[in-house]
Amino acid sequence: MFDTKSRIITGLFHILRGKRALFTWSTGLTICLLLVIAISRYIAEAQTGTARFLLHASSTQVLPEETFTVAVGLDTAAESVVGVDVVLRFNSDVLEVADVTLGANGYSTLVPGQNNLIDLVQAVSINFQDPTQSQLEFGLLSFNQDTELLTDPLNGIFDPTTSPIAIVTFRALMPGDASIEIAGIQDGTTDANIVIISGSQPEDILGTASDVVAIAVVALASPTPTPSPTPTATPDPTLPPTPSPSSSPAPSASPCILAYDFNHDNLIDIRDVIQVTSRWNSRTGNPKYNSLYDTDSDGDIDIVDIQRVVSTWGQRCNGAEIES
Repeated sequence: MFDTKSRIITGLFHILRGKRALFTWSTGLTICLLLVIAISRYIAEAQTGTARFLLHASSTQVLPEETFTVAVGLDTAAESVVGVDVVLRFNSDVLEVADVTLGANGYSTLVPGQNNLIDLVQAVSINFQDPTQSQLEFGLLSFNQDTELLTDPLNGIFDPTTSPIAIVTFRALMPGDASIEIAGIQDGTTDANIVIISGSQPEDILGTASDVVAIAVVALASPTPTPSPTPTATPDPTLPPTPSPSSSPAPSASPCILAYDFNHDNLIDIRDVIQVTSRWNSRTGNPKYNSLYDTDSDGDIDIVDIQRVVSTWGQRCNGAEIES
């Protein structure tokens, strides 16, 4: 029995055999090979997808002070995803992050924070110069902190409406329009990640296409107040300028060093954590053991090493300074 490619080739040869006046066998063979290559590429492309995040908002129109949720889903593109860094960009003039929780189906560890309770001080970065570029960053990992065991990676499509991997609660602050979107590839340190293990190394398979949610915060209609007369302001007396003291040159800053930045991208994220979790339960003499990831140098890689790295998640170098 012939497979699909064999049937296509056989059929093309029959067509070409009846058209000898137009094609030579060498021409026909060339055409067949080119068609088979094109079909093979098409089939391969159809079978492989691009990993992406999926977003769904519980409401797209809210009033000031109301809360709503954005559920985060995942399309793994048929890959086994061991962890993700979710980076949501939002307008902090219009919205604020109230909470982040794990989804019912999916990963078992949420960082930054303790006992899967999000630390919003560390997770939220407000951009005061451009509030539309403010960000929420958190990581999800296939590791159970209670049992100290690795959990199964995710593989498949996790619909945000039925099986989200995380749920983010926002609060509306003032009327205005705001979009909530995944921060895509920028400089390799502030973008989201969808991570698999390729060989023994983490690999980011996040594509460029992810969902965007548009939110409208609307105000209730209110009566127009009667304007009051504006009092005339009394000018303040002008004070003479105070001479500025001469400044001394600042000492040169030391280079920023992150202890657990294993891939040297000036950021502690899920890729660094997975470097340790992928070697969990290995010890001296085991092929998976690497003393670089034995953070307490006790001869094995265990929950202590994982927690030490997780506790620094989100730290990054800003020049010579370490930011959390």
